[in-house]
Amino acid sequence: MSKTLKIAIVVQQCGVEVLAGAERYALNLGLALAKAGCEVKILTTQSADYKTWHNALSHKESIKVTKNIDPAYEHTTSELEILRFPNRSFRRPFLLRVAKLFWKIEQSLMPFQKKGLSEKLDQFFLWAQGPWCPGLWNYLEGNSTKFDLIVFKSYLYAPCALGMKASNERVTKVVIPAAHPEPSFYRPFVQSLFKSSSALGFVSLAEKRLVESIWQDTKLKEQLLIPPGLGNEWSIAPNGRNSFGDIRPHIKSLKNYFLVLGRMDRGKNLDFILQNTNPGITVVFAGPGELQVTNEKQFIRLGKVSEEEKAVLLENAIALIAVSKNEAFSMTTAEALAKGCPVIGWSQANAITELIDKFGGAKFTTPEEYRILLKKICSDPEFRQSARPDKEKIQQELSWQRSAQVLLNWFEQSLKKT
Repeated sequence: MSKTLKIAIVVQQCGVEVLAGAERYALNLGLALAKAGCEVKILTTQSADYKTWHNALSHKESIKVTKNIDPAYEHTTSELEILRFPNRSFRRPFLLRVAKLFWKIEQSLMPFQKKGLSEKLDQFFLWAQGPWCPGLWNYLEGNSTKFDLIVFKSYLYAPCALGMKASNERVTKVVIPAAHPEPSFYRPFVQSLFKSSSALGFVSLAEKRLVESIWQDTKLKEQLLIPPGLGNEWSIAPNGRNSFGDIRPHIKSLKNYFLVLGRMDRGKNLDFILQNTNPGITVVFAGPGELQVTNEKQFIRLGKVSEEEKAVLLENAIALIAVSKNEAFSMTTAEALAKGCPVIGWSQANAITELIDKFGGAKFTTPEEYRILLKKICSDPEFRQSARPDKEKIQQELSWQRSAQVLLNWFEQSLKKT
């Protein structure tokens, strides 16, 4: 492709310091595309906190990128630009519950009564949930034709839904939905989002199957498999030093434990672990959020950990326990497998078992199988060795550069068809 492609990525919040899954995905994919020679701009909000969406980040941020265009030539540098717009309305939990209540009431109405109501309810839901950022979709309304390709990440938020609506229909648009089987995913605004897209990008086959089971028309769309890579495409924080601190001594001293990584909330199915783990087996929970436990000697809470601390925890753990039911792609599972840490996964967690089936690990179906598996991996060295993942395979197959190239190859082929 001779000309420099201009690509925009739309996401609800973004920055080196914003470490949530979809936001990291958007930044890393953007940097990988920039390294491939594209001119990339990330369009987002000034928020750094999904619980409130308060404006906290600067209007603009630039990250230097070394282009890897051709190894025969000297590498050149460019900048990925993050353009942020202020939120005009923040998360409103009470009104969000009201919106979901009206969805239930709407189900009992006749079709002629629903006419026009669904769109208003969806708009109210997106506003109450936040982030609500009119400047972002106004920018897209006036500037979308300046881009060759626009990538929208995360169906659930207004920047994606209303940004798509504001973009010129002639521009090529790819939606990477981060789909979950939740009530909001069945709403008309999701159907409209998919209908307006040029193609759909999925982070896993499990996500693809979920979307097709709910929105069957998506089978007619062009589809791409664009999983996240491992690690970050950046290494130094904007202040010029490592963005993570020293490893805390009590983390270094942990021994003979199973590990749970990620955000600690009810949606991650953590009660299963608290209720079914064998007495005497230690489980360490590492990640932000609140987790109520009754036995703090058996269940150790660390809170948020640095990347260096996470690496030490994975290196020393007996295995990672992954039981979240609603993952489009389990990044913590992939990171554990890439570090050589065995993963114990619940068979009903499709995105997790997809990784285990491909790269290694062990699965359980019932609470009793879970308890047997924990005991076996502790006491049987041969079984533990057999559960170790294929590190080289996962590191080869999951990379940001590879996923960026999938997107670019598809775009080049789509141009040939027009």
